[in-house]
Amino acid sequence: EVVVQDDFVDIVGQGFDAGIRFGGRVPEEMIAVPIGGDIRWIMVASPGYLEKAPPLEHPSDLAAHRCIGLRMGTGAIYHWEVERGTEHRVVDVAWSVVLSETALAVAMAETDGGITYCQEGLVARQLAAGTLQEVLPEWSSPGPGFHVYYSSRRQVPQALRALIAYLREHAGPGLS
Repeated sequence: EVVVQDDFVDIVGQGFDAGIRFGGRVPEEMIAVPIGGDIRWIMVASPGYLEKAPPLEHPSDLAAHRCIGLRMGTGAIYHWEVERGTEHRVVDVAWSVVLSETALAVAMAETDGGITYCQEGLVARQLAAGTLQEVLPEWSSPGPGFHVYYSSRRQVPQALRALIAYLREHAGPGLS
């Protein structure tokens, strides 16, 4: 059985064998196995939106734009983290809309709804097709990739071992 949700789940308490999370969000008492490379987080918008919007030269310019926020499974709104060389910024704007589903945020950006922040691999097809453009590409942010995690106190079922082996073999960079 596979359950997809963004909430933080007590996998042991709820009877799951394992979970999949970004590397930096795996509970400490768990064993974490990487299943893809690091992820590049980027800001994207449609060419139509960018043609009509104010110029963008720096993350501070985002305050004049329609930015699509994302609410995490914890209930908090994720503030975009961007980097250029050694310079690090956290983008905190008055969000035009806040969504709890990344695919919906991408679809909204693709239809001239504003700028969203997501994993590069998630929008590779749209970037190649030109329906989305990267915004401030020099201000992307690297992050740890996906990890399968499971309890260090339980025997690892053979089916889970097989799933982990499959994911490690077939997952591309960032498990996009």
